[in-house]
Amino acid sequence: MVAHLYTEMGMMELQDNKTTVALQHLQTSLKLSTELSTLFGEHILVTPLTLTANVLSTLGRYEEAFRMYKKALRLSEAHLGKNHSSSVALLVNFGIALVEGGDRDEEQAANALQNAIDIAEREDARGVGQSQLKQQVAYERAVEYLQIAQRRMNELEL
Repeated sequence: MVAHLYTEMGMMELQDNKTTVALQHLQTSLKLSTELSTLFGEHILVTPLTLTANVLSTLGRYEEAFRMYKKALRLSEAHLGKNHSSSVALLVNFGIALVEGGDRDEEQAANALQNAIDIAEREDARGVGQSQLKQQVAYERAVEYLQIAQRRMNELEL
């Protein structure tokens, strides 16, 4: 419960554009969640890892963010499977960070974004998944950044 409170405080600070303070709260939440994961399982770390990675990415601290995104993806895939609808936002955020981070693996970014698009389309066809608005925003961002990654890959081939 305390970890959740730190998460909520971090999210409130983000809304007020206090990114550094938000990061401190989210890191505290992640630390507490890590301690709890020994009792409840590592799957409880997916959200705190993802939120912390999102803020690190916003701050331009991409290397730290990438490590957290990758760990969150590994945990999510281990507990929910590779193509679960709850992974869409995580894949989109990771893919965007890879694109925005500069000098990154554009192919990895394209793969993450394409996977997010494929999951969203499959879940939409089945009528399941996250709220339609949230899913639509994630889908549109994934398409936008996938095009950027693909354009960069094409430029590298020339």
